Amino acid sequence: MAWDELLIVCPYAEPKGDVHPVLAAAASEVDADSSDDLQWLIFRSNEDVSTLELSRIDFDFCSRSFSAEETFKPEAQWEMIEDDGASVIVPAE
Repeated sequence: MAWDELLIVCPYAEPKGDVHPVLAAAASEVDADSSDDLQWLIFRSNEDVSTLELSRIDFDFCSRSFSAEETFKPEAQWEMIEDDGASVIVPAE
């Protein structure tokens, strides 16, 4: 799927501020308070969104802090850091 923007929703987080309205609407439908073990990747393509619910056990986008208002473009670079047997995925700096 081609996409324009990614929002990562971590447990107990709520996006606020300046995120695209369709991302904010999709994030509000996620039950981020349901489990510490889940994370949600919400992909926006124009006005359409797709939400991917992932376990944090093998690949964790939520272990390092970044702003819930931050979104990512397709060209964003990512790093994988091994941490206690899990792969922590963080934006490259």
